[in-house]
Amino acid sequence: MIFNGVQLPDEIRIALEEERLVIFVGAGASVPPPSNLPLFNGLAVQIFGKPVVPGRVDRILGKLARDGTDVHAAAARILYNEDTKPTQLHQEILRLFGKPEKVRVVTTNFDDHFSVVGQKLFKKERLREFYAPALPLGDDFAGLVYLHGSARLDSRGLVLTDKDFGAAYLTRGWARD
Repeated sequence: MIFNGVQLPDEIRIALEEERLVIFVGAGASVPPPSNLPLFNGLAVQIFGKPVVPGRVDRILGKLARDGTDVHAAAARILYNEDTKPTQLHQEILRLFGKPEKVRVVTTNFDDHFSVVGQKLFKKERLREFYAPALPLGDDFAGLVYLHGSARLDSRGLVLTDKDFGAAYLTRGWARD
């Protein structure tokens, strides 16, 4: 199977045919033009207004939030705007599945580029979407999972701060599960 000019292993084709393939997509998919969105560290720099130490980003954003900055709203303004558009990679990933009921994508992206592409690509058929913290359990799902929330919907649900990550992966565990 050739995907985006790359020969994929037969195991991927077989997993796709058997509906076992789940693609996990990080922020890198939304960095190149025409998306032009920052990675997590770059997002924190834009919110904080100065360089941040990599690996401490969630703690820095958490401190800003505790000090009264609405980091969630600030992130949503940066990530959800009319100047950012889906990349070819967003389209190719969804196209790989062929039909909306076969799509199994989990993304940590906050932007809605997969949703935009899904609406255009599948037109009349609806692509199921799940947004943190209301997520399907385990691998028994079909659709698009926004594991860390959506900038388009409710910015308060974005997993940005140390408190958010703690709830998502430790105390409440909905992202972990």
